[in-house]
Amino acid sequence: MSRLLNLIQGTFSSDNPFLARLWDFFQTGRVTLVPYSFTADWNPLAASAVNSAPTTTMTIDPSIDFLLLQAHFVAYPTTGIQTTPQATPNMLLNLTEKSGANVFSDVAHHVGLWTGNTQSGAGAYNLPFPRLIKGNNEIQARLTDNGGTATRCFLGFEGIRVTYVNADRREVFPFLAF
Repeated sequence: MSRLLNLIQGTFSSDNPFLARLWDFFQTGRVTLVPYSFTADWNPLAASAVNSAPTTTMTIDPSIDFLLLQAHFVAYPTTGIQTTPQATPNMLLNLTEKSGANVFSDVAHHVGLWTGNTQSGAGAYNLPFPRLIKGNNEIQARLTDNGGTATRCFLGFEGIRVTYVNADRREVFPFLAF
């Protein structure tokens, strides 16, 4: 958890006006900010490896929002001990929000474009700009394994759970369409 706490402190010390506004509301007690992560996992060999849904869902509760800061992907090969990730997984990932309010992209992209370096041992990818995902929503992920060599795949989203204490999301983020 301390790695994520360091990420939050580093994030809010940036010059990003989006985060600075959220930090101001946090300092006055009008929102709470909690490090949080969502994980989706797949077993491509157990199900169709084409546009398959994960076995777990990433659901954001109605009363909170999720500020996505980092993404990470790891795939484990079919052979050998399952502690060494696949060096370069050949997979496509499509991300959308269930609400349809925000589309992540036009089509599925290679997992490396979503999560930065997918090489074995790579760290999480810091998004160039945080992504606010409104509550009462679900992040829907679809994976296509073009290589057909993975037994387990994991997608991790790390960020901040935003709870509104004495404020409304429209007040905190007036420049976003809700």
